[in-house]
Amino acid sequence: MNEPHIRRQAIPILYTRGSHYEVGFDMGRTFGSMIRNLQTQCQILNHSLLPLYNTPKGKKIYDETLASVKASFPQYILELQGVADGAEVEFEHLFLRQMDAILPQNMLCPAAKASCGCSSIILNQKHCRVMGHTEDALIETMNQYYFVVAHIINDQPQGKYKVKEERFMSLCYAGLLPGYTFSENHHGLVFTINTICAKNLRSGRTPRTFITRALLASCNMDDVLRVVIDEGVGAADACSINLAFLNDPRKMCYNMEFAPCPQGKNKSKVCLKEIPVGTYNYHFNKFEGLSLDETDDILLQSSEARKEAMKSYKPPVSGSDVRNMLGDVSGDPFNMYTLLHGFYKYLTQKDEYCVVILGLDNAGKTTYLEAAKTKFTKNYKGLNPAKITTTVGLNIGTIDVHGVRLNFWDLGGQQELQSLWDKYYQESHGVIYVIDSNDRERMDESKVIFDKMIKNELLSGVPLLILANKQDLPDVMGVREIKPVFQQAGALIGRRDCLTIPVSALTGEGVDEGIKWLVEAIKRHSLVRPPREND
Repeated sequence: MNEPHIRRQAIPILYTRGSHYEVGFDMGRTFGSMIRNLQTQCQILNHSLLPLYNTPKGKKIYDETLASVKASFPQYILELQGVADGAEVEFEHLFLRQMDAILPQNMLCPAAKASCGCSSIILNQKHCRVMGHTEDALIETMNQYYFVVAHIINDQPQGKYKVKEERFMSLCYAGLLPGYTFSENHHGLVFTINTICAKNLRSGRTPRTFITRALLASCNMDDVLRVVIDEGVGAADACSINLAFLNDPRKMCYNMEFAPCPQGKNKSKVCLKEIPVGTYNYHFNKFEGLSLDETDDILLQSSEARKEAMKSYKPPVSGSDVRNMLGDVSGDPFNMYTLLHGFYKYLTQKDEYCVVILGLDNAGKTTYLEAAKTKFTKNYKGLNPAKITTTVGLNIGTIDVHGVRLNFWDLGGQQELQSLWDKYYQESHGVIYVIDSNDRERMDESKVIFDKMIKNELLSGVPLLILANKQDLPDVMGVREIKPVFQQAGALIGRRDCLTIPVSALTGEGVDEGIKWLVEAIKRHSLVRPPREND
């Protein structure tokens, strides 16, 4: 087993004291290698956030969100700048990771799917108060985390809440601010976080990682509510917080959900649930108190599966009960320990390849990807085709078939986004080109961008699957009519493996045939373009 694949048995701890910038710099300098590694490996950053950031609309969303955070929490911007300087990475990349799905969803681009999610249980009894939590994340974060124990002192009050001193301990994913996992401070506040993927996110507001960072300065529940409500600005995205104050005479525990206010008000929408002595509560990665739309189907399915697993247990009465419940592995593929489950699958996956899905906008690329995931992924429930919108930027998907993992990059087909396509060619092992067989008026336009794509030397010899999509509609162009048009570029296609087939992404017709052919073609070409390295 390669060293990067060995699960760490100990988590490094940094003890640091100083201003916000100095503490951030210490984090960056101490864990710089870890931060740089994660930045390099992070698919969401490199294949979604950065390409979108490099568009005029993406830059505008970034700038207005950064300006909002600077106005509310300039000290945490300094802290993040310190991390960037200490680790010698670009500040913009770190801030994009704090924004997460805010950027793609405000550009009407499906955000990359999260991990299968964290699970939290609060047991509040007279004889014991237990807060149990499984920390689950994307596989790239394996071993890329650390504890920070910080004492921050400032000469002048900082930010909208006039904070001068902070003392806390927090588990941090490399490059993310403290506060977005599980944490405690010197006022007795203890809390854990469960990500929630709300549908309607707002740019120019406060990203959840900055709200949870601000929680670390809270002295009491009034402070917590003030931070989460964020009057005058409001949350940009959503999450759930499980918390308690150890010095609370009522011994009350809480679960809070917050999200952007759907009415457009400049404050967060919040649901607060009390968990009094003699009760317990569990929370996963979906809204339980707020009635708001969510987007990540996998995360929702996982949350429901974990919730059902909890119902099979008797109510917990001890810490060992909580540990047993959080160690449940009955809900395959959605176990409580989904990071370990995903790590096992990651290690046993022999070959991993990347495939770009190209074509004009509205050709059906995302619908085809959803059909492929539904065909080849157990228990996957695809997006409702009626809810699929035109991709603006990037949509990411993964399937396992015949011992091979295919990572799909579904790229937006609008004219202004076609200039981003070649950024993905060098890492691609296969190309799927989708044609709208029902759109005769744009066939020439599709042929022009097809020729431009196939001429690119970075795709030389790469297997090509051409899909004549929407064959379920009446009076569409058939393969016999389409194939000669695109094979006029025969000299450019060359001797590479190439297949043109009829499909219907809506009904699933032809999806199996195309994917299985592409896998075999990619394998044949693997000596020239080897599988992607997973370290």
